[in-house]
Amino acid sequence: MIQRFFAALLVAGGAVLTHGAAAAGNLSVCIDQSSASAARDQKLAEAVARREGVQLAVARFDSSGDDDGFSVKDFKKLIGKRCSLVLGYPMDVTDGAAPGDLMATKPYDHAGFVFVVPESSPAKSLADLPDGTPVAVTYMTAPDLYMVNHRNLTPDVHESDTETLKSLTSGAVKAAMLWGPTLDAYVAATPGGVKLKAYPLDEPHARFNVVALYGPDGAADAVRFQSAVADLNGASAVRKVASVQDGTAGAGALPALYTAAQAASGHAKFIGNCQMCHGAKLQGISGPALKGPNFASVKSAFTVGEVFTIVSQNMPASQPGTLPPDDYVDIMAFLLQQNGYPAGSTPLTFAGAGASKVALLWHGP
Repeated sequence: MIQRFFAALLVAGGAVLTHGAAAAGNLSVCIDQSSASAARDQKLAEAVARREGVQLAVARFDSSGDDDGFSVKDFKKLIGKRCSLVLGYPMDVTDGAAPGDLMATKPYDHAGFVFVVPESSPAKSLADLPDGTPVAVTYMTAPDLYMVNHRNLTPDVHESDTETLKSLTSGAVKAAMLWGPTLDAYVAATPGGVKLKAYPLDEPHARFNVVALYGPDGAADAVRFQSAVADLNGASAVRKVASVQDGTAGAGALPALYTAAQAASGHAKFIGNCQMCHGAKLQGISGPALKGPNFASVKSAFTVGEVFTIVSQNMPASQPGTLPPDDYVDIMAFLLQQNGYPAGSTPLTFAGAGASKVALLWHGP
């Protein structure tokens, strides 16, 4: 789906056509064939259809010729006529919303703009680049505007992500900012791999959840889709945990992501800021429970990073995101402890918690 900046802000980067209402029991989806994630969405749709034992109908469209995205009126007119679910819709994690009165499923993937450098480069962010360094960006995307806040660097602007990527791979520049799925698609299509490294960008409107859009008539299909994706992700989460465990000291050992001191501090901060909604024993009151097999479940398939992002950006409910960063880290350490993860000698950090891909699963008695 196109990632033009204004489209990303107004409709989270998507222009969509839809496919006529599917027969009862079938799964009907729209996929943007110009999107870098089109192949991934196709595979997901096929997996969901197989799991549900239904026929899959796919309507393909091309949004590449429309820089502005569809209006709310366009979405309302088209959704439900050609498909029940529109896959691959990127929703800004900060303030994104479905257009108009359309609805969105729970996120089934994550995407965003990334900082990309050659494998040999020590740079991990824009701040690591020397003054005057050219940075390749695509015209009228969010990274193009990021350069306003990095005036010590030189923008190398291109009309498409393909040209931006070529500027980097040809050696014309030593750094670029790209839509992550574009880079993923390039790597997947390049025989022998590529010698590039990518890092998340800590910039406005750089991170997105990927959802499916639907209208009132597609609610049942959306529920079925979400359930199937959760089941599929659950199986993936089990494999992910096994992989993480295999990499720790001792077979079957859980990763130690925090220190005992952080968990103790987090307990006190949880009592002071969280227990009124979630309960002193994390059992849930007006807010959900934060421990146990229902919270940290295989079906939910949350990672530590995803839970930490929710906690640090949306809590406390009365004043979201207002606690000091270390308070959020300590509270996360307490949540890990309460869900059965062991303490270690290396402290959890704010950046490390947010980036963690460790599956958060209940390991209590």
